[in-house]
Amino acid sequence: MVAWNAQTMGMDIEVIDHQHQRLIQIINELEWAIQEKPFDREKLKEVLGSMFDYAYYHFQTEEFYLDKFNYPGIVSHKNEHRYFIERYQMLIKLFNTDDDYLEIAKDAQEFLENWLVSHICGTDQGYAALFKEHGM
Repeated sequence: MVAWNAQTMGMDIEVIDHQHQRLIQIINELEWAIQEKPFDREKLKEVLGSMFDYAYYHFQTEEFYLDKFNYPGIVSHKNEHRYFIERYQMLIKLFNTDDDYLEIAKDAQEFLENWLVSHICGTDQGYAALFKEHGM
């Protein structure tokens, strides 16, 4: 389980912190679905889809403000988002076509935990001051 830590993850930017908390909530929902017995492939598929949809929505929100405020690191930030989308789409494709869907779901959960926590605690912190300067 991933726990929200306001000191290391929080940015004091309400809309972004709220979205980050929701992403973590979905990661935890995936872990719960993986641990559920008997395994429910449809539930796993639903949670994996929710993560994709919400991550895409969140990235659009971030990128809107990165563009609006002329963030100097925007290209590399967007590239990290693209990497996430491409890697996650590949995992979903494997989940939908591989008989070992539970292992794929576990791989997805591990990827989500590692990538999102690192991105939130690292890369995203880089724009916090700029967003605050613009009243967020």
